[in-house]
Amino acid sequence: MIVENSSVALSPSENATPNLNPTGLQKRTSVWDPLTDFWTLGGQSVLFLVLTKSASLFRNDLPVFQMRFFQLVPLFSMLAIVCNHPHFLISYRLGYGRGFKFVRANWFSLIIVPLVLIAAYATAYFFYDTDFSDSKLIASLNHSFESLGLGFRLGPSVPLGSEIMGLSIWLMYLTVGWHYSKQVYGCMMVQAFYRGYTLGHMQKLLLKWSILSVGIFQFISMTRAMDAASQDGRIHDLRFQNFSFSELGLPDWLLSLSTWLMVTLATATVTMMVWHYQKTKQRPSVVFLTPWIAFYAWWVPIGELPEFYLLMVPFFHSLQYLPSAIRVQNRKLVTSKWHSVQVSIRTITLLLLGFAAFELVPSILDKELSTDISPAAWFFAAAFPIFINIHHFFIDSVVWKFHDSDVQKGLLYKGTANENTTNGLFVATQSS
Repeated sequence: MIVENSSVALSPSENATPNLNPTGLQKRTSVWDPLTDFWTLGGQSVLFLVLTKSASLFRNDLPVFQMRFFQLVPLFSMLAIVCNHPHFLISYRLGYGRGFKFVRANWFSLIIVPLVLIAAYATAYFFYDTDFSDSKLIASLNHSFESLGLGFRLGPSVPLGSEIMGLSIWLMYLTVGWHYSKQVYGCMMVQAFYRGYTLGHMQKLLLKWSILSVGIFQFISMTRAMDAASQDGRIHDLRFQNFSFSELGLPDWLLSLSTWLMVTLATATVTMMVWHYQKTKQRPSVVFLTPWIAFYAWWVPIGELPEFYLLMVPFFHSLQYLPSAIRVQNRKLVTSKWHSVQVSIRTITLLLLGFAAFELVPSILDKELSTDISPAAWFFAAAFPIFINIHHFFIDSVVWKFHDSDVQKGLLYKGTANENTTNGLFVATQSS
């Protein structure tokens, strides 16, 4: 979530009690409180994985467990409305709510990326049935894929629109590992800041690459599993209206290499932390380690638990994000007699907008434009969430910076003494 690329002043004021930094803001020691941070940063997900895995050992023997597993699908589908959807929309507010100057400074992620995606989906919609299998460019690209030992092919038997949709799905799967990794690293750096756990540049780099290696492993292992379930070289993704797209056909040695890289970097990171303790007597806190451990639990499959990996992991990722986003987003809100009404309106509005963006508006468009006739042709029901996912990844890459004043004042430090703040959903607080 947060990318640390700038130091933050922490020098205490001699006359301040408690200590304040030179900007007059008191350093936080947690996002909300240490226990809440532990559960939201990944503690809940690890516990849920242990319980789910334990129950799965008996799901075929005890009907009650099998029934509960069936109920997880609608449960987490509903939880997506109150957690997953809001976490996407808040990122849009954080990205575009800071004025034109911020948007212009981050032009690639906030202007170019959405325009390219819109152009791609417009092309897919208006030229959906175009046959491009005889294109010399496509033939040349497919020859290059074949020479690299990849099973991926463009346009041998599908129209242009379906191929563009498939490519956007692959782009989403490729960038989600980058996004999740950055968020986990950012959460750890924030907790290190809170606890005064100081790491050198090379130590941070090692930690960052150990996290990224999990994302690389997950992408490669996921593509291998999807390729194994493909039919005639085409993958049918039920999560996105059954659109089909070409398998990647990555070679076996890439999975072995990614596994070796992940294990090696994890071992090196643990060794680094032990060495750092021996040298400085600084131990990483449990809350600091929680998102790192949870990330391995999310993406290193330990058994047949599709409910956990497909439904619960996105929920827990969103849950990890929301507390920090709420802190930053609402740091300027002040208490008034209409405080409760204001919180209620904001919450309801966020839930309704999320439901509209992900489900209601796409469904209406599919119905009105007759793209819901075939189960494999619900164009907008697939395009909207894919677009939002990919764009969200790029928005977060520019929003969460340690040197950013909104991040510093909202997440790293408490409000000033004369700032009238209060506890509550979407409202900044004076407490840690």
